[in-house]
Amino acid sequence: MCHYNAQSLAVSHTGSHLGDKANHKIEETYTRLVIDRKFDIISISETWLDDTITDESINIQGYNLLRKDRICDRRSGGVCAYMRDNLPYKRRTDLETNTIELMWIEIALKPKSMFIGICYRPPGQNRNEAATFIANLQEQIQNVVSLNIASLYIMGDFNDRCAIWDDNHHSSELKLDLVDLLNSFDLSQIISEPTHFTGTSQTLLDLIITDSPAHIVKTGTLAPIGLSHHCVVYCETSSQCKKTSYYRDYWDIKRADYDGLNNALAEFPWHAIVEDDVNKMAANWSSILLEMAKEYIPFRKVLIRTRDKPWITPDIHIK
Repeated sequence: MCHYNAQSLAVSHTGSHLGDKANHKIEETYTRLVIDRKFDIISISETWLDDTITDESINIQGYNLLRKDRICDRRSGGVCAYMRDNLPYKRRTDLETNTIELMWIEIALKPKSMFIGICYRPPGQNRNEAATFIANLQEQIQNVVSLNIASLYIMGDFNDRCAIWDDNHHSSELKLDLVDLLNSFDLSQIISEPTHFTGTSQTLLDLIITDSPAHIVKTGTLAPIGLSHHCVVYCETSSQCKKTSYYRDYWDIKRADYDGLNNALAEFPWHAIVEDDVNKMAANWSSILLEMAKEYIPFRKVLIRTRDKPWITPDIHIK
């Protein structure tokens, strides 16, 4: 699992054939975190999303999107998670409140559940606001650990400005309040290096908190996504999920209208997507090709049951 502060996943609705599907940050997320690293859970803070941004426009193939947008201020806040589509998870909105930007996800393990929290604390809070954040976080953690869970992970940008986790946090708005809160629940913070870089500072803002450090196989940081100043933080665990059913994209290529597809591709004004940014042009081309393919090749999502025998193919599922 991993987390990064995106400083906006919002995308423009103009400028290409597919409008809001031309999103470089999503493309880089897919390339670096899915193709290269194969993370099962990708959590993001500061999404800057609202109801004008559709799930489809920021979709990542093979993953399901969960999001908790900040309603009052588009240009700040918000959290989301991309969950690999074969994970046995469910969103726990019953544990969430509007008093804190924290989204909860339950993942079925053997024999109990793992809980994932994705959190964002904005900077600039005064002492009263910081104290309120700590109180709300304490209440949320207490509600989750009372469920007799297998393990707990909380990832996010807490803007707790410190050079290393074990220093005195004198530059943080939270001081030692967050450290004391985690200690009271016997929780560990496992990121040990700076995650946010400017021309004058290096600070540890992006955290992974857990009650199961013994399950951690590997942890660390990766280079920022896009123009963000925040590194990607990640960890690998030894926990095993229960097997579950999931949906897979299925293309019925035997019934494809290849003549229609070839004609559509030949008639499309490809010169309209030519621009200086080769990455954006490649993303536009790929998206247009995929949309056209869906028009001329029968396409559907097929339920794959993990208990099925190997010879139960998508063709058999459809029939």
